[in-house]
Amino acid sequence: MDLTRRGFFKAGAAVLAGSLAFELSSQSSAFAAPVDAQWKLVNTEEYTNICCYCAGGCGLIVSVRDGEVVNIEGDPDHPVSEGGLCPKGATISQLRNIVDPATDEVISNPDRITKPLVRRPGSSEWEEISWDEAIESIARKVKDTRDATFIEKENGITVNYLPSVASIGGSQQNSEEEYLILKLMRSLGIVAIDNQARVCHSSTVAGLAPTFGRGSMTSHFNDIANSDVILSCGGNSVEAHPITSKWTTRALDRGATWIVVDPRFNRTAALGDIFCPIRPGTDIAFYGGMINYIIEHDLWQKEYVKTFTNATYLINEDYDFDPETGLFSGWDEASKTYDRSTWAYQIEEESEWDTSEGAPFAWLNEEGVPKFKPPTVKTPKKDDTMQDPQCVWQLFKKHYSRYTIEAVTDICGMDAETLELVYKTYAATGAPEKAGTILYALGQTQHHYGTNNTRIMTLVQILLGNVGVAGGGVNALRGEPNVQGATDMAMLVYDFPGYLRWPNVKESKTLQEWLESNTYYGGYYTNKAKFFVSGLKEWFGKAATFENDYGYDWLPKVPADGDSYTTMGTFHKMDDGTLKGYFAWGQNPVVSDPNSGFNRRAMAKLDWLVVADLVETATASFWRAPDMNPEDIQTEVFFLPAALPFEKSGTILNSGRWMQWRSKAVEPAGEALPDYEICDRLMTKIKELYAKEGGPGADIIKNVKWDYYIDGAIDPRAVAWALNGYAVAGTDISAGKVDLLPGFAQLKADGSTSCAIWIYGGFYNNNDAPLDPAQQPLGRRSQDDPTGLGLFFRLGVQLASKPSRSVQSCFLRRAR
Repeated sequence: MDLTRRGFFKAGAAVLAGSLAFELSSQSSAFAAPVDAQWKLVNTEEYTNICCYCAGGCGLIVSVRDGEVVNIEGDPDHPVSEGGLCPKGATISQLRNIVDPATDEVISNPDRITKPLVRRPGSSEWEEISWDEAIESIARKVKDTRDATFIEKENGITVNYLPSVASIGGSQQNSEEEYLILKLMRSLGIVAIDNQARVCHSSTVAGLAPTFGRGSMTSHFNDIANSDVILSCGGNSVEAHPITSKWTTRALDRGATWIVVDPRFNRTAALGDIFCPIRPGTDIAFYGGMINYIIEHDLWQKEYVKTFTNATYLINEDYDFDPETGLFSGWDEASKTYDRSTWAYQIEEESEWDTSEGAPFAWLNEEGVPKFKPPTVKTPKKDDTMQDPQCVWQLFKKHYSRYTIEAVTDICGMDAETLELVYKTYAATGAPEKAGTILYALGQTQHHYGTNNTRIMTLVQILLGNVGVAGGGVNALRGEPNVQGATDMAMLVYDFPGYLRWPNVKESKTLQEWLESNTYYGGYYTNKAKFFVSGLKEWFGKAATFENDYGYDWLPKVPADGDSYTTMGTFHKMDDGTLKGYFAWGQNPVVSDPNSGFNRRAMAKLDWLVVADLVETATASFWRAPDMNPEDIQTEVFFLPAALPFEKSGTILNSGRWMQWRSKAVEPAGEALPDYEICDRLMTKIKELYAKEGGPGADIIKNVKWDYYIDGAIDPRAVAWALNGYAVAGTDISAGKVDLLPGFAQLKADGSTSCAIWIYGGFYNNNDAPLDPAQQPLGRRSQDDPTGLGLFFRLGVQLASKPSRSVQSCFLRRAR
């Protein structure tokens, strides 16, 4: 039966009436509710929102009466959750209000902090302060720290970076907030930018991106129902993503087989058809054996592999691999690094970009486009028969021939019969009419070789033709509600929004070097100059000109030891006295990062710490830990109370990169503020200080564009305009006028377009209603599914991966 939401309530009322009649006729005391009790949602307003727990992106309906939340339930019109919520999501209203167990009255959640707090040096208690005092104090500390440690030049290179301050977080914020956090931090010169993805799925990005062009879940939750075989390896979706795991059971209802490979017999295994225990840390051998089994039994998808991968390409004749040592050719024992020149393709011919008038690359000659030498187009030699001993296919087969059933069982610890059953069952999805999906989470990523684990899964899927088909893919089940948005927005040391590279001292000292080292000779990434220059225009606005390389030198450059600025490295920098200040935005690194004892002791050496969150976290109160003596700790700690997900509006992306709009339902409780407003207050005060006092890099702070206001107030909709992109000539943000671009194909490298993150181009592009998210592609609510595959093309925006080239599975670049 197909019911609308209102139809559901009417039907539910009929069921309730019937139930009451039965119970009352039986003189039951179990159901004592009066027949004429008023429906609890009468006279309420409804707002749609998205759950803030895992990255399933489940829909919520928030019901509000007289400015207060009276109910939160699952949205029956939402395609992922279909009205259901897991035990966490079902209690989301308790983030704001709870029922007092003593009085049964609804009261504000006593654990939530709704006023700014400060912990003074040496104190053992918090004290309340005003927002003005908090912002002024933090801005002063930021400026003093920056002025004392800012590095403008290093070895003759303009670097403009700040080594003494770090920022962590972003996965709990909306995407507009994440961009403002990033822009605030980077504009100060901070290179130590990180978020939750570092400790959960950073190896997913590094493993999947070289194969698919983007390091994220390649499909989405609903698509799991289209699979013929599901392989869960390194994830426990039934327990960690209970609502989304129902799509796995939908596949089972359609006759699919569920394989679970895990060291533990967990709740997912209990629902699976085949359970194969594995020795922890041996995933590469397990998948290597599957690859060998597929090849030996001729189960690979031949047309797919030949057409869409690099299997036919010829590799340099000097390439070699020693199975005894596990080393490839080019290894330098002294430096412990590879010279990868022998790994390259043999080249058939070389050519240059055609930049003549009317040619595809004529745009390089347009006025305003930065000058750089285009890459040389190299056409690899191929052997379409795939018989040449130096073709990728032959070398690939040779490499994995060592992974026999006997070898894998010896390494992985399972019995041969179960292993072969797993291989046979999953390899059957190589048939053209079949599809198999791999589901994984931190059981694959949180290893020393986590990147290799995720990369080898892509090889299996490409070998079977399980990419780009319904029911296929390599699907990372992410655990934070907007960790995908945080990685899109580049809350990472080396990234610029949209998976471009942040400038560094090694290969991009100038804009010309950046363009020459990052622009691809083929595929869509030939357009990187358009994406990057448009990003610089958004960053610096009118101050970004052709003459000053669009402000390129104002950006901080990641130093040579950039790896030491990721989240774990920052604690070592605290410990050695390099790092003086630390921001934690909705993240709790004392708990989520390894070695919490060391982390606390390191934080005790900070001059100041700023935490923006809902409740007092272990990071905010590290000085309360049993091994800490507050009197000896001089770190000044500021706690800034943040708004809940349904107390603000903005964009959020689930694990499947489904972009959705959260609608603000109520005002934040107490004095809590949305993160975007916290950022705005900080940036405004910091700009005031530098305008008044000057200081190192003052021009950078002055020239940062910060105009995200509507009717004089910071507004996520104005940030959404920046994320989508607009034509500079037709836009005047201060006057509320914007000329939104239809998509990223309209971006240019001549300074005429502004776009914070090119991959979001088109998500908020309706110029007829720029102030109404409901009339934007992002706000669509259509339930149409013309394919029957659960794609829902007109519900929100599905941010598809944009591979930089055809799927190129670099089969050879594998460690042991």
